[in-house]
Amino acid sequence: LSKYLNLDKKYKDYLDIFIEPKVFINKENHGRKNRVKINIKKIVDDEKNYIISGDAGTGKTTYLKEIGNDFVKNNKDKTKKILPIFLKANNIAENNYSILESIENYILEINSQINEIFEQYSIVVLIDSIDEFDIEIRDKLVDELNVLNEKKIRYILATRNSQNLIKESIIDNYQIASLHNFDLNQVRSYISNFFKHDLHKSEELWQNLKENNVLEKIPTTPLTLSLISILFEEKGFEIPATLTDIYDNFNTLLIGRLSVKSNL
Repeated sequence: LSKYLNLDKKYKDYLDIFIEPKVFINKENHGRKNRVKINIKKIVDDEKNYIISGDAGTGKTTYLKEIGNDFVKNNKDKTKKILPIFLKANNIAENNYSILESIENYILEINSQINEIFEQYSIVVLIDSIDEFDIEIRDKLVDELNVLNEKKIRYILATRNSQNLIKESIIDNYQIASLHNFDLNQVRSYISNFFKHDLHKSEELWQNLKENNVLEKIPTTPLTLSLISILFEEKGFEIPATLTDIYDNFNTLLIGRLSVKSNL
């Protein structure tokens, strides 16, 4: 959005807003499954692979990047450093739809002595969704997860639906975690960060959202909150009542911003 809409430079800071979401795993205790809340530190310190499931707009990409940042920060206390490799779907597509090939080519760009990298570093691959691929490709990539495990390459994969992704596949040594929408405190914190240079506007938006019960009608995700905040900042729009209204109003903003060019 910043690139194509020529939005004010201040929006660049907003891309870095991170409010840690609530993430849960299921733990079995005496035959019963209990839902346990975990944080980024737990995921980073754990030796298991993780499949993190969350709806569109819940901030899975940002969450993966924060996990990667924590791996790097922890390196100062480790003898054998961790090299986190962040892969998007298009990176995998460009490498013959192979996670292994994507990792290899990523490392080759750093150092032609690939074996040297594997000796010096523990590799953790952060995979930002493979949901968009055809079923056959997804199944092939899921099979590759076991190969990663055998090669002692840890993975953390984000997906919109973990059950749909793995289906009947047999995967070793992994933990499913579910990423949830923001609660009211997280919403308030996000808006306060967004309007940190104008606390009056932050309070005004917060009161509007509460008075109109908007937070009960829309998914409280980083995506919807950022769209509402940009609309409020740019146009002072009336607070949208539904998710459809948010998208309609934002489309109006987009159309007003875009200009037809000869190369469009």
